[in-house]
Amino acid sequence: MWGNLNVLQLVVATPLLQVNLPQNVFTLCEALLSVTQFQLFDSTSITDKIFGSKNFAPKTLEPLNERMNSGGYQQTNFIYNMGCMFYISAIIVAFLFLALIITGVKRLYMAKILQISEILLWKLITP
Repeated sequence: MWGNLNVLQLVVATPLLQVNLPQNVFTLCEALLSVTQFQLFDSTSITDKIFGSKNFAPKTLEPLNERMNSGGYQQTNFIYNMGCMFYISAIIVAFLFLALIITGVKRLYMAKILQISEILLWKLITP
C-alpha cells in the first residue's frame, strides 16, 4: 500500500518536470493530487487564521510558475504547501511531548503513590 502511494506521488510530480505531456495526464494528476498530498481537509483557512498571510513575505505567497501552480504548489511557503500534514505532524509532536511529560511525572511520583496506596490499603484491612 505504501509503495503504491509512493508511485502515485511520483506520477503526480511528473508535470513539474519540463516535459511536454498530453492534457489527459495533467487531468489525472490533478485528480490524484489531494490523495497523494494527504489533503484531508482545507487547511488554508486555518493557516490564515493562525499565522495570517500578512506575516509572510508576499513573494512566498505566489507560485514560481504555472507548472508549480497546477502541481499543487500555489505558494512557495512551506506551511501552506504542507497543508494538513503540517497540522497532523504538529498534533503528533504534541502527543509525543505529552506522553513524555506523563511518563516523567509518573516516574517522579510513583514512590509516593505506592506509599499512599499502601496506607489506604492497610487502613481498609485493619479495623
